[in-house]
Amino acid sequence: MTLPPNGMPPDAAPLYELLRRSTEGTPYIVEPTSNGFDFKVDIADTRWWDLLGRSSLTKSYVHHVKVIDSCTYSITDDLLTITWNVGVPTAHYTYKRTYGRNISIGFGKAYALDDDLKPAEVYSYTYNTEESRWMIQSAARSLGMKEKWPAAAIVGLVVGIIGGLGAVVTLITLGILRLSS
Repeated sequence: MTLPPNGMPPDAAPLYELLRRSTEGTPYIVEPTSNGFDFKVDIADTRWWDLLGRSSLTKSYVHHVKVIDSCTYSITDDLLTITWNVGVPTAHYTYKRTYGRNISIGFGKAYALDDDLKPAEVYSYTYNTEESRWMIQSAARSLGMKEKWPAAAIVGLVVGIIGGLGAVVTLITLGILRLSS
């Protein structure tokens, strides 16, 4: 059995170690917490500044992984906004916390003229919050763990469905009123 870092629940150690080993040499970092661990892009590591700066990274998520028991975990996301000052990242936490699943996808390409004055690609990037969430989920599945949605995520899903149904009913009612007038 792997011994957990100080303060981390013992049930979190196998998932923590698996993610820590699998992310070596990548921009991701796994940090122990009292409930499990945090999984995030390591913007403090200067090795990644060029890559992250060129990709115009302005948002990143800290995935707080809470290990409930050896078979169950949950993920809570904190949004981190990033500004770049002359190639050096400065992080600012927002006061927004997103529970459950939050999907953010971005992409971009930049072109410039090369030495022969022909357009050439300078960089190309994609950003998808599901990539980091998938890494956690995949590692947890390999250990036989299941994800439990936080109550706030379930409430948000129900409210979203009710709001969507309300909008559909409103549109149908407006359509009927328009046809009957």
